[in-house]
Amino acid sequence: MFVTHLHLEQKVPAGLAPPLFKFWRGVSLSLETSWYLCVTARNDGGTETFLVAWEVELLEFIAAAGANLSVRSIARIDKSRVQPGRWEMRWIDALWTPSPAEQAEAWQVVMRFEGAPELHDEHLNTVGQSDARQLVFSESLTN
Repeated sequence: MFVTHLHLEQKVPAGLAPPLFKFWRGVSLSLETSWYLCVTARNDGGTETFLVAWEVELLEFIAAAGANLSVRSIARIDKSRVQPGRWEMRWIDALWTPSPAEQAEAWQVVMRFEGAPELHDEHLNTVGQSDARQLVFSESLTN
């Protein structure tokens, strides 16, 4: 989640932004866990970038993208395991919903990172192949 700070609010003149939208020059994170950076393409040729917390929200975001917005790329951002105080970002090549057996083990997603052959669950454990998974995002299908 993001925490906003009043002194960082960007005042936007009426008519330049959708009603009820607020803009911030900076925010802080209250949830220091994995985040997903989703780059989307709009029908008008523009792009938008979203930060999504939690895998279940990521799956809902992809499903809700619909006809007016398509997910072009996804990156996972994690706190560094090696360098305290730093974050690491890796691009995701493909994302699946787990098989029913994997869901019983509380898995929410299976992903493959760019340039890596192995698959991972949301806890970054290496997992094997399964034909029972459903592909929900593939970088190669969006470009």
